[in-house]
Amino acid sequence: MSGLGGLNKSPHGVVIGLVQLQLPVVVTKADLARQTERIVYMVGKARRNLGTMDLVVFPEYSLHGPWIPVEPWEPGDIGIPVIEGPKGAKIALIICHDGMFPEMARECAYKGAEIMIRTAGYTAPIRDSWRFTNQANAFQNLMVTANVCMCGSDGSFDSMGEGMIVNFDGSIIAHGTTGRADEIITAEVRPDLVREARIHWGVENNIYQLWHRGYVAVKGGAMDCPYTFMQDMVAGTFRLPWEEQVKVTDGTSCGFRVPTRIFGRRTAKAAE
Repeated sequence: MSGLGGLNKSPHGVVIGLVQLQLPVVVTKADLARQTERIVYMVGKARRNLGTMDLVVFPEYSLHGPWIPVEPWEPGDIGIPVIEGPKGAKIALIICHDGMFPEMARECAYKGAEIMIRTAGYTAPIRDSWRFTNQANAFQNLMVTANVCMCGSDGSFDSMGEGMIVNFDGSIIAHGTTGRADEIITAEVRPDLVREARIHWGVENNIYQLWHRGYVAVKGGAMDCPYTFMQDMVAGTFRLPWEEQVKVTDGTSCGFRVPTRIFGRRTAKAAE
């Protein structure tokens, strides 16, 4: 189905290129300018290398370089963006650790995404979990996943590349296993077949059957929410049985102060 990496493009195909970009060192404004030029050059390389390419994907941290351990960023509050891309494909974007939460991929699919992009800067210890979550995210949601990390070393960290394009049945279409920096991993994917599978599959139409459990025995299936963790999240009472035993609950072990600001709706409520 890869069309030899996108060389042979079908009328309904979308050719994706995942850039295993060399991990840069960016310290000065001049470094930033050079890295911007590098990204522009790599877009050109992608087009010169494969004229059929519809979408070029760069990893997380592509512009400003070095990954920061524990990533002290504030969480987002606008949900997951889903846009219309080439051939009318619905495309979603999640970033790095987002892909370790099955709920994130499910949200992408629930909002209509047929292709989910996952950009990352991961290092080698995450390699195995990167691979199986990329496949699980695809299969559980009948959704193509296109996933890529930074690549090479910046002198401190070693990113792994690992560009992966996974079909909606969980099979790997293309995989950058060599760890070669600036290699572009390419494949053709078929969002039209994603749509077809979501409509016609009976066995393993997982995202539909989540809300229609047992539809052979019960008309329409069971349309309730038996999942305690979902109910508790909505009620604001989510609590693990081992909650009190969790040791790392903030960034103090890495030198960050204990945060004091409350997130989102709770912020407004606390201010009343």
